[in-house]
Amino acid sequence: MRLRDKIFNRYYSIHGKFLEEDIILKQRWFNNLCEANYASHLPIPGTGARILEVGCGRGYILKWMQGRGLSNIEGMDLSPEDVEFAKKYVGIDSIYCVDGFEYLQKKECIYDCIIGKSIFEHIEKAKLEEFIGLIKNALKPKGKIILQVPNMDWIMAQHERYMDLTHEVGFTKESLGEILRLYFDDVTIYPVVYEFPQSFKSKLRTRLLRPMVIKSIRLLFKLLGEGASDTWFEYRGIIGIAKKER
Repeated sequence: MRLRDKIFNRYYSIHGKFLEEDIILKQRWFNNLCEANYASHLPIPGTGARILEVGCGRGYILKWMQGRGLSNIEGMDLSPEDVEFAKKYVGIDSIYCVDGFEYLQKKECIYDCIIGKSIFEHIEKAKLEEFIGLIKNALKPKGKIILQVPNMDWIMAQHERYMDLTHEVGFTKESLGEILRLYFDDVTIYPVVYEFPQSFKSKLRTRLLRPMVIKSIRLLFKLLGEGASDTWFEYRGIIGIAKKER
């Protein structure tokens, strides 16, 4: 068995649980993340739209969608421990422990939306094109993919790239756009919004101090003349939204 497969077989016990927080707090964090970054791109609740989450982990995004009234949802993940937890936590049986390539090969034009948070960086570079092709094939006409990955332009990107042994590749806004445009004409890349200010101090930090620091760093890059002043160094993650035209 390959090292990658060994890790995914026990992904929660040797990786996930050391990052895990209280379930209520974790769900609240995912709710905020999804409302800020995913909600406007999802199908309208009550339409029966079919949505798949690839790499659903412990089910927090599925739970969020369920809370928004999206009931025709399913998920898949390589971690048996996470899938077992997610089924109980979300309360649905349509969560499967299976490889994404294998799963998507059997699907054609059936999903209105496919979500993938932090999955693309786990796929070998040589297989990325095949995976994107399978996703497009599984989408209905006008269907969307919502794909979130770590941003390799982020100031702490080195940690993000190597914090997980199963990470195979990294992306910037340019390279994520490249791979998506191979198969989709309608592609938009956004920075991920992680700030969910609540207290006065957090609002002061995110609305006043943070912009000042970012502006200063961007000016420094420009003065150094290294061509990095237009990078998204301030964003930890990026999201690609791609729509299948027909």
